[in-house]
Amino acid sequence: MNQSKYPLALVINVLTAIAIGYVCFLGLNFYTLGDKMRSIIFSVVIIIFLIATSVGARQLKKTKRNCKRCRVMEWMLLILFTLIVVGITYFPFSHYFGVTINKEEIQSKVLSNISHFEQLYDDYEKYVKQRDSNYLRKLENAVNYRLGDRSDFNCFGFDEQSGVSLQTQISTKHSVLKLILIPANFKSLKSSDSVWLKDAQKSVENWEPISLVDVINNIQTNTSTSLNNLINISQKRAACEDDLSFIFPNPSFPDVKNQFTTIGKPSPLSILISILGYVLMLLYWFITKRDSRCIGALKTAEYEVVL
Repeated sequence: MNQSKYPLALVINVLTAIAIGYVCFLGLNFYTLGDKMRSIIFSVVIIIFLIATSVGARQLKKTKRNCKRCRVMEWMLLILFTLIVVGITYFPFSHYFGVTINKEEIQSKVLSNISHFEQLYDDYEKYVKQRDSNYLRKLENAVNYRLGDRSDFNCFGFDEQSGVSLQTQISTKHSVLKLILIPANFKSLKSSDSVWLKDAQKSVENWEPISLVDVINNIQTNTSTSLNNLINISQKRAACEDDLSFIFPNPSFPDVKNQFTTIGKPSPLSILISILGYVLMLLYWFITKRDSRCIGALKTAEYEVVL
């Protein structure tokens, strides 16, 4: 390969290092459960060391002076480069592939809980409808049977002397319960949670490595917060009301975090890709011709050692 090809080999070297570094970032992001800053820093360090050792060895190979010393340093850099590749292949490069192997299992566990929680607001609205119906019936019964038993009539606070018709009072008291159970921010809460759940479902289904970790970290907290908000609202009572608070089975989220933080053995696929990256990065070194003066000096040194 002639000298004009060298820039292309350098581009391949740098792009390969960046690709390896990105996979390392994904593996570290999985392992740290979303510590992006630390993952980025370690990945950048890996990229710098990979480029510095492989390109440094190439620069020493083409030297025209101090041939023997440069040759020793060249091989030291090649050995260091090899050790770095072997080390990151074990972790964190292979960690991304190790977690991804369990993709279907992780997706199944998380998506089943997302699907379950998507019923939260529907179930709450059914609960509100039933409680609303019960309360209206109690209000009407209190008015209809006030001549026989005025306990409920008085409990609800009806006033026959107010000049306001009892039917109007029923409507007013009924509307108070609706305001209690469906507060002004209810629609915005429902919409916000719906958007979050859809985005979370998309991240898990499409196996989006970065946002996926955020879903794993936040899904239990977010869903529990939403459920507790609705439970707290349902615990508020209108006059003379004794209905039960909202009940929704809070899903017990499987501990998939353990599958992200456990380091396993490198898979054959990760090893194969790592070897390919190793070869591509050393291509710049392979195609570099050693200066003829250094070749002669090295041969003379070998001859003198033999003698």
